[in-house]
Amino acid sequence: MSHTLPPSKDERLSLAAGRFPTWLRAIRKVKALSQDQLAAAINANGGNVINGSVICHWETGRRRPNGVNLLALCCVLDVSLIDAQHAIAIPEETH
Repeated sequence: MSHTLPPSKDERLSLAAGRFPTWLRAIRKVKALSQDQLAAAINANGGNVINGSVICHWETGRRRPNGVNLLALCCVLDVSLIDAQHAIAIPEETH
């Protein structure tokens, strides 16, 4: 009988975050925005006041944006809220 270790905290956070971290990082890079620039744009578009370290947490799966910040993020990146919600809900593909 083989025993497997339970997932680490980082693995659980990654699984819980869906594919949102990868999706966000890719779109941010296509838009040529730094994490700090994206945070400033979210702040300017009605989001809660955040900074680049919050974007880093979103991109590593440690946190997810709240509803207000998700709406502002979609506005800034010119993506649909439905696409963002799907990115949060659908798990990362494992290879």
